[in-house]
Amino acid sequence: HVCLYEINISKDWFNQYNYDSEESQIIISCNSNNLTKILSLCKTNQGLTIGFNNDDKLDIDIFDVILKQIKDNNNNKDENCNINERSFTLNCLDIDFDILTPEENDYDVDLYIQSKILSNIFSDLSLFGEDISINCSNNVVKLKTESTDNSMVQSISFDQLKKYDVVDSYNV
Repeated sequence: HVCLYEINISKDWFNQYNYDSEESQIIISCNSNNLTKILSLCKTNQGLTIGFNNDDKLDIDIFDVILKQIKDNNNNKDENCNINERSFTLNCLDIDFDILTPEENDYDVDLYIQSKILSNIFSDLSLFGEDISINCSNNVVKLKTESTDNSMVQSISFDQLKKYDVVDSYNV
């Protein structure tokens, strides 16, 4: 199986974000399994520092936010103050690649819904059939599955949708 994905890390996601390069972007390739293992260790009330050094390594630190604030407020005077920091080094991969950019398409239906809601709906529908058909019109979104013994139709209310745009008088 091959999976290709691109992650754009926005500086708005962080309390502090420093990027000192003259390049507008940096492309880092690493083993996603190892990165996932490291990131899964970061829990609530913990902070994350990610740095890229010239040795083609990604340095990742996970620390207890509250203890770090206490240490920082003491101006790092207490050298023995343990902030429960875990440090990781992830080797980057040197790969030859072309940056793939998807074509911009203008679709007749744009539907935005939280993945958890959609997952729950699909989970329910999968109990009654293997194939799911989606019916979109100006005023309703319905998902349907059927097998030889039964069928199920699930309507999605508009308050569950983050965004729903459909071409006028469109029905698919």
